[in-house]
Amino acid sequence: MAPVGAKLSMQQLVDAILYKTTRRAGKAYKYSVPELDVMEQKLQVAVSLLRGARNAIQPINKLPPELLSLIFGELQQELPSFLPMLEGGPGPVPVYAYDNQHKDWLRLLHVCRQWRGILATSPHLWSTIDSGLIPATFLKRSMAAPLTVYLGVRAQEISHKLLTNVLHNSSRLEEFHLSTDGWDGAPIYQSLSSFSSAAPLLTSLTILTDGEQAIDGVLPVVFAGETPNLRQLCLKHFTSWPSNSFECLTHLCLYNQHESSRPTTSAFLDFLASSPRLQNLSLVQAGPTRSDDAPIPRDKHVSLPFLKEFNIGDWPSAQLISRLLTHLMLPSTTDMYIWGDPLNNTDDDLSLLLPADISCLRNIHDIKRWYFARQPRVILDTPFIAVTGSPRTLYMYGTFSYSQIHPVISSYPLGQVHTLGVRDSCGMGNRMPQTMWTEIFEKVPLLESLQILAFRSFSITRTVLTALMPYGSPSSPSVLSPCNGNSSELGSDHDSSSSGRGGSRPTNTDRVHDTSDLDVKPSSSAAALRVLCPLLHTLTIEHDCSLPAYFISTVASSRAALGSPISHLKVLVFDRHPYDSRASSEAGGDRDDSEADEEYLVYMMDTEDHKRLLTRGVGQKAEDDSETGPLREVIFEYNIPLSMNIVPETWPTRVWEWTRRMHV
Repeated sequence: MAPVGAKLSMQQLVDAILYKTTRRAGKAYKYSVPELDVMEQKLQVAVSLLRGARNAIQPINKLPPELLSLIFGELQQELPSFLPMLEGGPGPVPVYAYDNQHKDWLRLLHVCRQWRGILATSPHLWSTIDSGLIPATFLKRSMAAPLTVYLGVRAQEISHKLLTNVLHNSSRLEEFHLSTDGWDGAPIYQSLSSFSSAAPLLTSLTILTDGEQAIDGVLPVVFAGETPNLRQLCLKHFTSWPSNSFECLTHLCLYNQHESSRPTTSAFLDFLASSPRLQNLSLVQAGPTRSDDAPIPRDKHVSLPFLKEFNIGDWPSAQLISRLLTHLMLPSTTDMYIWGDPLNNTDDDLSLLLPADISCLRNIHDIKRWYFARQPRVILDTPFIAVTGSPRTLYMYGTFSYSQIHPVISSYPLGQVHTLGVRDSCGMGNRMPQTMWTEIFEKVPLLESLQILAFRSFSITRTVLTALMPYGSPSSPSVLSPCNGNSSELGSDHDSSSSGRGGSRPTNTDRVHDTSDLDVKPSSSAAALRVLCPLLHTLTIEHDCSLPAYFISTVASSRAALGSPISHLKVLVFDRHPYDSRASSEAGGDRDDSEADEEYLVYMMDTEDHKRLLTRGVGQKAEDDSETGPLREVIFEYNIPLSMNIVPETWPTRVWEWTRRMHV
């Protein structure tokens, strides 16, 4: 039988209850405490049901539970399956960022009953097991869903119970990432061998060890040696895995291997041959550095037609890198990064970095852009040489001694380069002389665009441009100034730097370019003069107070007289107030703001002076309708980032971050 008042509307019942409790609260004494508790519980149930009804009519809760479950999954923090490290900023995201994201997701459990029910009954939302984040709860609620497991990667502690429970579910493992730094007791690999069975779903495996348990670099059998779907593998310290069949890989990272147990080149090539669809290969202080007992046939090659990224880091010498590259066939789309120790050793012969025959390394053919930067060790993090992107771009970033520069640039095919960016930030006594810049320009006869990134690197712009001034053969006279024929006029620029002044010219006939095939036709009066990079038409320079504006105009005029004009000039003004940062770094808090302001005013005055000088005659026509000056276009761009393009956007690579910072 329906209770009294059942025919009243819900609104009438609520009003009646409110009336009774406010107007006649004094008569509540006639009820016992248990009776009051029962009434309160019934009211709480009613309130809960009212809240549920209100939540049910919210637009988001009208979505099917399956769709809501997928939306909730998008709020979870996911790590990449290969090298599982948080991304963002110049390095890995701190651990607390991962924790906060995870806690934010758990707060969904407290929104409402409907959401809590959906979350609790969605196994895929609990399928990521992290040893530092209530792993037992996640493992229980994951039901039969495929598992992604992180043991000791984020938080070092690993309990025996958790490891055993995870291994008993090896048939569900999809990703397994293990770091043994926080493991105590018997070698953890005994547990991996004893308690794990086959892992048919496993696609990504990471095993990191401090080296103490890696006996002779041999990885014991894991998951009964049966991982048929494994595609991504990362191993630290291990150099061999005879009881495990790691084939058909697409991603491979090996690092910090002990030198005495590393594989030979022949053995490593055989291993690579078992994974022809490899897309990412990273060898950091690891790889085939041991010599083979017998010479490897020169025609033995392993083709990796799908390789997208190749990292070689901190190898003992350039020659060992060359030995491996000799036997690889790489497609034109492979981005290759060589970094670390071989480039840190200024005595190492970098001409051995690439094999003599590079016909099989298609990724370094057809280089169109080249960025060359010499940086002092005080600001140099990791030197590297990389060939990336489309069009193919060569990056050389390091200290590079004089003895290394010529061999390393001679190793790469630069004859098709049309864009070159250069920077030399080394100290005055260690900067490249004009003759060395001449050698560089001789390597790029098809150069069309040059960027000189020399902000606060005094005299570099002048030295580089001096190498582009026309010069003569041994029997020809000195370079004639387009002004009055006096070569001393080249030194009249207001810049006091004497580096690379126009008085000295290379006379080695080997450095004279034959430009007959480039349709460059100098005038008969200058027939004895030669010009490097005759197709060069665009020049980009970072502005500084030492900018040799008059000398730039002189170089442009001299080249124009020989039919090779630099017609477009772009001056990058780094910052509206470039001395703010220098004031704070050099003088600290004691520096007077007025002093920085005065320097800034001088900088801007110099900028305007240079602009007037360089734009003089631009756009004006003579009576014969010819340009009055060699520069057809001069552009000053402001607030431009410092030294653009000297490193690729993909540097540092993910594997560099992983091996250098993740576990520091």
